[in-house]
Amino acid sequence: MSHEIRTPMNAILGLTQLVLESELKPQQENFLRKALVSSKALLNILNDILDFSKIEAGHLKLEALPFRIEEALRHSVDLFAARIQEKGLELSVDIAPDTPGEVIGDPLRLAQVLNNLLGNAVKFTEQGEICISVRPVSSTNNEWILHFAVSDTGIGVSEEQADCLFQPFMQADSTINRKFGGTGLGLSICHRLVTLMGGQIDVASNKRQGAIFSFTIRAHTTFPAALNLAAEPLAGKKVLLVSDQNTARQILIRLLKAWRLEVFSAANGEEVLEYFAQVERDGNSFDAVLIDSLVQGKSGLDIARNIDNTTNLKRIGHPSLFLMATVRERDELLAIADITDLIGIITKPILPSDLLNSLVSYFQPNSPDDLQHSAGMVSDRSCFDGARILLVEDNLINQEVATVFLQRRGVEVTVAQDGREAIDWVQRASFDAVLMDLHMPVMDGFEAASCIRNSPLGQTLPIIAMSAAVMPEDRERCTSVGMVDFIAKPINLSEMTACLKKWLPTRGAASAGAGFGPDSTVSAGDLFDHDRNCRSERTDIDQAMLTRLLHDFALEFADAPFRLDSLLKSGNYADAAELVHLIKGAAANLGLSDVTRTAQQFEQDIRSDDSTDYRAMFERALDTAVATISKTEKCNASAKVSKRETDRQSVFELLNALKPYLEEHEIIPKDLMETLYRTADSDSPNLALAQLIQQIDHFDNDGALFTVNHLTDVLESSINT
Repeated sequence: MSHEIRTPMNAILGLTQLVLESELKPQQENFLRKALVSSKALLNILNDILDFSKIEAGHLKLEALPFRIEEALRHSVDLFAARIQEKGLELSVDIAPDTPGEVIGDPLRLAQVLNNLLGNAVKFTEQGEICISVRPVSSTNNEWILHFAVSDTGIGVSEEQADCLFQPFMQADSTINRKFGGTGLGLSICHRLVTLMGGQIDVASNKRQGAIFSFTIRAHTTFPAALNLAAEPLAGKKVLLVSDQNTARQILIRLLKAWRLEVFSAANGEEVLEYFAQVERDGNSFDAVLIDSLVQGKSGLDIARNIDNTTNLKRIGHPSLFLMATVRERDELLAIADITDLIGIITKPILPSDLLNSLVSYFQPNSPDDLQHSAGMVSDRSCFDGARILLVEDNLINQEVATVFLQRRGVEVTVAQDGREAIDWVQRASFDAVLMDLHMPVMDGFEAASCIRNSPLGQTLPIIAMSAAVMPEDRERCTSVGMVDFIAKPINLSEMTACLKKWLPTRGAASAGAGFGPDSTVSAGDLFDHDRNCRSERTDIDQAMLTRLLHDFALEFADAPFRLDSLLKSGNYADAAELVHLIKGAAANLGLSDVTRTAQQFEQDIRSDDSTDYRAMFERALDTAVATISKTEKCNASAKVSKRETDRQSVFELLNALKPYLEEHEIIPKDLMETLYRTADSDSPNLALAQLIQQIDHFDNDGALFTVNHLTDVLESSINT
């Protein structure tokens, strides 16, 4: 029934959105927008019923996959970030320092529980804060019991109402259904999923005093928490934390102290100045100051300016300033920031690895891991000198990335576009190994490997699979057709090197010459605020190459959302999944982790004939990446000539002109939109305008109005000062 139910619903949603793109009268547009919202609500209800039916029938099986706890929480936070910011709520993430770094379990079902609980917290909380936490309860022989909790300051439930919350089709009372909607199935599904994962779920709440939903799961660990070891360079550093959000402040204090920093905290600007007055007397300044974007109604930038204006920093030393801000606040702050000591902006809600990366990368740019990695690259540079490898890969960007990896290690690379071409190459040339992608047109990697293995010239040739498909059955199938090893995509440099060392004849280590080292490499992570942990392992590309690959990526996939829309509406789900798979692979090898992550989730949705909940997130991540690449190219080109700044007053007037149309849900005149496009395409560093355009184009009227109001407030303040 899943396909039969979801297919017409997807058609209704798609056709409604198509009509909304046409010229409509305001009243017609208003009706259709409400129809679209109702259709999405109906689809969510159907999804709940289908999931519940699958669980009741015993057809839901858990997977055992390695995943990072922090990344699981990050995905849930990203899913609800816009709604949380629109409601003005404060969101905190509390991961206990002794939580294992990676576990083996079912990340999809864990995410389903977290998303349901977090979604309820956002729905039922009008003001205040929400906190997601995780901590280990116990461990035995690498099996851990992990405790998760989602707390809020929302409407809460009484003890009597709490008793029936986990029963199917039940809600706390009828007024909740009338006001907020829903099936009453979400918590029942959570209860059954948690039970399948070996845990229990519970609720603690009082009416109108918020609620705490908590649950446990059992999971095996692959490695323990590693952040404390990585934080060694920070030991003894003196840090001032400035925030009026008590929950978030206490979480960060515990985290910083676990990393052995000397932590001081302030809840307002006056306390900050008192600390610096004491510092002036003692002469022992702070190494870093972390300031919230808004502290008791005062801008974090203003607090930083006050420090600069009232303290003799030349005498006591300039501390490094970090602002803590949401994604929406970040670009506006960067546009008006004028503090020379501002090192960077840490995105809220702050996760441990984000905070650690920001601090360690500043205090010790060449951390032990970086130095070890650099040394490894030098020693591996020529250990494969003269080896010949056939690379079988249909994606042009993946071809180029893998070729650079291999050529820098002395490998002679021949590229085949598909399995049929690979067979032809093996018949007419000699190779030391074959790197084989699995999913390609014409002939896939499985059939090609089988043909090569059965040919006289391919019986002893090492064939190594390269694929993002890492399920046990995928590896078993690779083995069954004669492949000898497996390299997971996105390509991890050290893993690929280790694999090749097993199968290639090893030459002597080379000298450290040839100008190959950390100073000559750059990562996509340097252009985008993405996964710094993975970038040194996955991206080993010089600046010119990286720029060209990013340009190719933007050129090839800029219209992908339109191609996807056409494929999905025509029911061509297989080709849609292949397109997303292609984008995922290219993005992963360029370090575009947001695109990679959302593409993986969206591809799973398509292939499992599930609802496309992640489609909007994927398209938003892809649009942002393409826009940022284009923006970077424009900025690089214009920097050679001159650096111009968009007139803030004209932007302020433009936003005020847009506001009435957004408030009344009316169509924005064409000339006004063209002005907005031109302004966003200028050299202004304020990327929030690009975000505003995306919100308008995707009919996110509430989000667009929020952005306009926030931007006008920021610009009005900067114009007046």
